[in-house]
Order: sequence, then structure tokens, then C-alpha cells
Amino acid sequence: MSAADTTTPAKVPPPRPAPPPPSAPRRPRAKAVSAGAGTPWLLLAPCLLILVLVMGYPLVRLVTLSFQKFGQSQLWGFQPAESVGFDNFTKVLSDSEFWSVVLRTIVFAAGCVIFTMVLGMLIALLLQRVSGWVKTLINIALVASWGMPIIVATTVFKWLFDADYGILNAVLSRLPGVDMIGHNWFASGPQGLAVIMLLVIWGAVPFVVITLSAGLTQVPKELEEAARLDAPAPGASSGTSPCPSSSRSS
Repeated sequence: MSAADTTTPAKVPPPRPAPPPPSAPRRPRAKAVSAGAGTPWLLLAPCLLILVLVMGYPLVRLVTLSFQKFGQSQLWGFQPAESVGFDNFTKVLSDSEFWSVVLRTIVFAAGCVIFTMVLGMLIALLLQRVSGWVKTLINIALVASWGMPIIVATTVFKWLFDADYGILNAVLSRLPGVDMIGHNWFASGPQGLAVIMLLVIWGAVPFVVITLSAGLTQVPKELEEAARLDAPAPGASSGTSPCPSSSRSS
């Protein structure tokens, strides 16, 4: 018997059955979806109700009073309020003093925002370059000024700019040729507005500094090094690299 006769043929394994097609995902019931979507609104209902009562009614009342004649007689209940249509709006918009107040308001708001952002960015950049203990002291001072109640801050600024006992007048009077003893900062409109603007900036800068400082910590070091190499002048990288990256990280 030859070797070819004794060789047994190799067994071929049977083909595996094809896996069954995946079944289509079951759609949740409409009732379950509607119940899950209404849960957040149910949780927010108490807060929304309070907002409607606290802010909704005064807003509706304000709009109603703008179309009525409401003076002292109406305030004390001697006479009912009379509807005057758009006469109140016509009287206010035709008054030149109203537009002066609007202009001062725009200047005040723009000045507060611009100076707050510029000063906050400068302090935030400073925090990235000082030592650890200096950064801790600055953060403590920022948090202390941020957490100070507005009544306390107003009292402090009133004392600083007081006409008789203000420390600012005393310090400025020590300069040669300057006599600020008895100067009333609030007697002049622009000076009084500047003092109030300074108070607002002083209270808003800490929040801006902490927010911008947190965003600047997310800027990659490689990007800062590339900005320093590509900067045409010293310090130019400070205004180019951090802002886009910090805006994306925030």
C-alpha cells in the first residue's frame, strides 16, 4: 500500500452561520419622553413663580403707569389715575435735560466697562509674572475688596473724598502749589461722577481679575513662546496670544 493511499483527507470545518441582523432600537414610549421632559420644568416652577411675582408684577405696573397721569393725588388715593396715552413719552423725549442724562449715563457706563476691563487685564497679566507669595497677597486683597458690602465701600470712599477730613485732599495739598483743603468733590457734576465711577471700578475689578487670571492659566506655554518669538516688539505677545486661547478655554 502506497503512502498516497494511507493519507487521509483534511477535514474542512463547516461554515459558521451568519449572525442575525441587528434588531432596530426600540423607541421609548411617548409617555416616558414627555414625563422626562417635564421634570426640569417642574423643578424650576417654584423659582419661576417667585420671579414672576417679584419682577413680573412691578414690570407690568411700570408699563401701566407710563400711560397714566399719576401724581400725589393719585398716590394718596384722592383721585383715580387718568389715562393720557403717549403724552408722558412725548414730554420726556422732547426735554433736552433727558438727553443730557442719557449722554452722561452712556459715558458713565462706557467708562466703567473700559477702565474695569483694562485694569483687570493688566492685574491679571501681573499675577502671571509675580512670585507665589505676592500673588497670594494680591488675591487676598482682591477677594476682600470684592466681598466688601457696598454700604461699607461707599462709606470708605465718602471719607476718602470728604471736604473737611478727606485723606485725599490732605495728600494732594502736600504737593507744591496744590491747595485742596476744603475742596468738595461732589459740588461739581463731572468730579462727583468720576468719584462714583471710581467706586464702581474698584468693586468690579476683582471679579474681572479672577476670571481673566483663570483663563490665562489655560494658555499653553508653547503658544506663549511662539508669540514671544514672533512678536515685533517687546511686550507685544501679551496682547496677541492669551486672548484667543483664553476665550476658547472659557
